[in-house]
Parts: sequence; C-alpha cells; structure tokens
Amino acid sequence: MKDWLTTEIQNRLDASNSLPLQEILADSLFYPAAGVDGSPVRHAKRLGVNSFVYVDTITSVEKLDETFILEPFRGYQIFGQRRLVKEDLIPNGWAPRLPESFHPGLMERYNFAMRLTNANPITAFATWFILKRDQELDDTHGPASFSLLYIRGEGVATYQALYIEQKILPRIVAIIRPGTGFGGNYGDFEELFFDVAAIHPEGMPLRLLEWHSVNHPNRNADSPWVKHYPTHLLGPLPKDGEPDFALSLYGAV
Repeated sequence: MKDWLTTEIQNRLDASNSLPLQEILADSLFYPAAGVDGSPVRHAKRLGVNSFVYVDTITSVEKLDETFILEPFRGYQIFGQRRLVKEDLIPNGWAPRLPESFHPGLMERYNFAMRLTNANPITAFATWFILKRDQELDDTHGPASFSLLYIRGEGVATYQALYIEQKILPRIVAIIRPGTGFGGNYGDFEELFFDVAAIHPEGMPLRLLEWHSVNHPNRNADSPWVKHYPTHLLGPLPKDGEPDFALSLYGAV
C-alpha cells in the first residue's frame, strides 16, 4: 500500500506543482461508469490497492461535492484535493486509436450517449483527492490513506488517454453494472473496452473486479473478459447500496 500522506504528496496537491500522474496510475483500480459507488474503496484492503481512478459520464462536479458532504467514505476525511486541468492528465496530448470493433453504427450510438449524458468539454472535470483514515481506526478498517482521481469522461477513451498513453497498467479494472442498456452508456461497452485495453503495449491489467447477481453468480462465457480472467480469487463481496448484487475478483489466464 502506498503512503499518500507524505510531504511530497502534500506539495503535489498544490496546482503550481506537477501532478504525480504515474504514481496515481501505477497499481491502481480503474473503474469506468463508476458513479459514486464506494464499494471498491470499502474493499480496498482485501483488493490490495489504495489508489482509485473513477470515471463517469454523468456525475457532475456538484453531485461529487455533495456526495463527499452527505455520504462521505466511512472512517475517512479529505486530507487534500486538487482540481485538475487537461494538461495535468495528458501532458503530451494523445491521439485516439480506435479498434476495428468501433464501427460507424457504434460511433452513432456513442455520440448519442454523450449527448444523452451531457458529456462534453464544457461539463468535463477532474479532481484528485487524498483521504486520510480517522485516528481512532486501525488497519482492520482499511488503508491509512488512499488516492481517488475522479474524472467526468467516457471510460474507454479515458483508459486510452491515461494508461495506454502513460504505458502504465492498472492493477485491477472494475466492470460493475456499466449501464450498457438504457442507463446512458452506449452498446457493446464491455467488448469495445476489452479491444481498447488489448492495445496496451504492456498487456492487460492483472485482475478483474466484476459484478454479478447474488442469487445467480454465473458468468457470461462469451464475454472476452470472462475468457481472459477465468480464475476466481476473491468474493463474493457486498456491493454498496445494491444488496441483490455482489462483486468478485478474478485473475488472468
């Protein structure tokens, strides 16, 4: 587990200093279509990570700030935060690489989903948080500190712009109810995400955190994610706010 309370990290919370982007991304958990779901953070100790990258097209900066006030992470306080600009995250720019599966029809659905969720350069934002565990709690509650990078954006593009551009792999990728139907995301999300993740020069993430029904934990055998991550390692773990669903961790072949 990383120590996010060092003097160096405190200095990097100042916008006049460079963002420790590679440190944030290395050994992180990447969660597209995250909303404000705290489940992965709740299970941070068992998952072995304390750096989280959340991405969502819908959550506004007002909703995120409201959540931290009304429903904060239990046992944690904000140690520091920094509102980011585009250059913090893609200092060298990036040129999107589209897999063959991104056909014209999918592009149309993609554009529709972005309009539906009001995701555009004007509403986009990114905030980096460092959270510190309450003093009366110990390691049985969770890590002493954790990093949360929250981005309003589209998950597949963000993965490419951050992890592929920086040539860094997250330790875990989370696919948890990504809303591939009428929830606002475009169709074929999981397949497209897999195709983009496979472009990474370093390969695929080490682990997959996946959702499933509590009563029907069977996985979709046709999913490329299931084929690549067949080995059950941990779970089922409770999912916050949705008792009918659970999370399990899987390892790669």
